[in-house]
Amino acid sequence: MISTARLITLRSVARSAPRRARVHQLEVGHAQRQIKEALEAADRYVRDQPWEAIGIAAIAGLAMGLLLGRR
Repeated sequence: MISTARLITLRSVARSAPRRARVHQLEVGHAQRQIKEALEAADRYVRDQPWEAIGIAAIAGLAMGLLLGRR
C-alpha cells in the first residue's frame, strides 16, 4: 500500500507534468528557431563570399587532417 506522503508527492508530480511539458516544448521551439537562423546566416555568407568560404573550409579540413593524422 502507498503511504499518504508518497501519494501526495505523486499527485504533485502528476499535476506539474503538463506545465513542465509546455516549458520544454517552448525551449525546443526556441532552439529550433536559433538553429534555423544560424543555418540561414551561414547560407547567406557562403552565397555572398564563396571563395572565402572555400578557403575557410580548406583550412578547417587541413587542420583536422593534421590533428587526426598524428594518431
